[in-house]
Amino acid sequence: AHNFITRSGLKWNIHEAASGQQAFDFLQSRYAQQGSLPDVILLDLLMPVMDGLQFLEAFQKLPYTRTSDTKIIVLTISGNRERQRRSIELGAIAVLEKPLNP
Repeated sequence: AHNFITRSGLKWNIHEAASGQQAFDFLQSRYAQQGSLPDVILLDLLMPVMDGLQFLEAFQKLPYTRTSDTKIIVLTISGNRERQRRSIELGAIAVLEKPLNP
């Protein structure tokens, strides 16, 4: 997704995380330092340590996410409709299947 966004010409600050836990820790740190969350999160369902569904569950429990305007878009290679449905239930605004194309 990072290469896709970079090639699009959009001028966004992009932060990557190698696992769901690393992403979650980044969000907590960013909020503690800046008092804000990212505008958009591209979330892969298949991540080590904490998968995408676990991340969504943890994200929803954070007290400051209740007033957040953060949009979460789930990326998946799986056609697993149950996991996609669960992603939406947990707050994702969309589920996109990889590979992405323009």
